[in-house]
Amino acid sequence: MFKDLVIHFYTNTFRGCITQGHNMTNVIRIRSGLKDLTVCKELHTSVSSSLMQSIFLRGEERVRTVSERTFEAFGIIYNCSIYTEKWGNNFFRGVASKTETTIHNEKSNFMIGKTFYGEKEEKKAIFPLEDQNAGLTSKEIQTFYNISEQVPSKIYINSSDFTNKTPDFKSLSYFIQLMPGEEKQRLNELDDSIKSSSFFSQLHEEPLTEMNFKQLFSNIKEELGFKSLEFEFKCNCNKNSMMSFIEKLDLAELIELKKITRIMKCSHCSEIYELTSKDIEPYIK
Repeated sequence: MFKDLVIHFYTNTFRGCITQGHNMTNVIRIRSGLKDLTVCKELHTSVSSSLMQSIFLRGEERVRTVSERTFEAFGIIYNCSIYTEKWGNNFFRGVASKTETTIHNEKSNFMIGKTFYGEKEEKKAIFPLEDQNAGLTSKEIQTFYNISEQVPSKIYINSSDFTNKTPDFKSLSYFIQLMPGEEKQRLNELDDSIKSSSFFSQLHEEPLTEMNFKQLFSNIKEELGFKSLEFEFKCNCNKNSMMSFIEKLDLAELIELKKITRIMKCSHCSEIYELTSKDIEPYIK
């Protein structure tokens, strides 16, 4: 299974993380049957957001980014929704969809949610999308950090060169936060230093490794510490959990359900399960 590397880095004045998110975006894109290139960019923004936030958590915490919008293109109304989530220690999952509709319900927002270890309640922040046609962009994620975080933050998410012929694309994303008490100008200087590196544009196309990460940050004068984590696409769904609703059905509904094979799809990963008459029989008493 393909994995994505996320590197968490830190000094005395700032902390951050960097990733490319290639594999998670491509896996979700393929599993969701996604072809619209604008939605693919939106998906990658969501993947990058969830991946980069996850690096600051420990263990079983969950962090997810969800966007929903209704927009019109060439006289056709579409509903678009994207869900990406880091769960467990090193697992990641998500779905994306774009479907035609006849109702324009002005739905256009995104949510970032975090569930910390040992807590049942999710901490949510919901914001409107600036442009329904563009969907979720790095600008919206930056707005979230400007409003929600108590320390200055800088976001960079690039997802260019999607094509219809190949799922590969140029990509690089990083997230930097200034430590408390530091001058905000220091954050801008650091951001400029990264982007002015001769290796910056090259890293959009080369696989992210610890070696080229160090090269990208070679201009940093402070002592730089870092740690790396790999994330793989995996969901904790299974057929038994998908069938849990059957126990709530009455006899007439069970008999009707038994007549034909039905398809169940996980809302977190798009995995498909078949519900056959043999699956129903044990519940008919």
